[in-house]
Amino acid sequence: MDRVLARLERKLGRYAIHNFTVYLVGAMAFAFAICLIRQDLYAQMVFHPRLVAHQPWRLVTWIVMPPSLSPLWIFFSLGFYYFIGNSLEGNWGAFKYNVYFFVGALAALGAAFATGQPLTNTYLLESLLFAVATLAPNFEIQFFFFPIKLKWIGLVALLFVAYQAVMGGMDDRIAIGASFANYLLFFAGHLVELARGRRLEVRQAARRASFRPPPAARAKEPTGRACAICGARQDDGADIRVCNCEKCGGTARELCLEHARNH
Repeated sequence: MDRVLARLERKLGRYAIHNFTVYLVGAMAFAFAICLIRQDLYAQMVFHPRLVAHQPWRLVTWIVMPPSLSPLWIFFSLGFYYFIGNSLEGNWGAFKYNVYFFVGALAALGAAFATGQPLTNTYLLESLLFAVATLAPNFEIQFFFFPIKLKWIGLVALLFVAYQAVMGGMDDRIAIGASFANYLLFFAGHLVELARGRRLEVRQAARRASFRPPPAARAKEPTGRACAICGARQDDGADIRVCNCEKCGGTARELCLEHARNH
């Protein structure tokens, strides 16, 4: 995929839209302001295959639909997507980022025409989130003053998408799959390499464990009696006796048989 993109960029790179996220987020903010004045316009921005012949603006407006009509939430969501888009463009460059976005948009449009279902930009925007979460999973952002890694945000979004796919019908699954066609196209090789690397780590760990010598058995602690003079132990076969003679001071002492007789 990288080779194909490199060839395309040499031929078409001059047509790339730089700072594309600025235009995208700016258009969303403008659409939000318009929808605050006339909320009925929000529904007219949705792409609908049956209406596009008479309302051609829907071919474009679905892309810039504001992610929320809540005045409080819109600032967070637009700021978040601005961060995501700029991160992708900074990592990939303008051309590759443009291709990623418009491949997802065109695939989603194709699925909408095939199924006849209305289309919004929800899954398309989440495909941008998945891309950033894959490239920088451990990057932390401040979520209401709490640091949270991108991989956890991506996981929550993935659970939402999976729920929609399970609870929805076949048309919904086709729409979801098409909206993430760009992600699969760009990251399929990366995910395969991650899976192979993980399996390799598991195999190497198992191999190292097989060559590691077993832990030495802890020395058996002596439990028998021992001669107070020579140290001979009952565990080693010595015949230990208890002596209370005057030479021992009348105190019981444990002695081997030889020293019990001669001491």
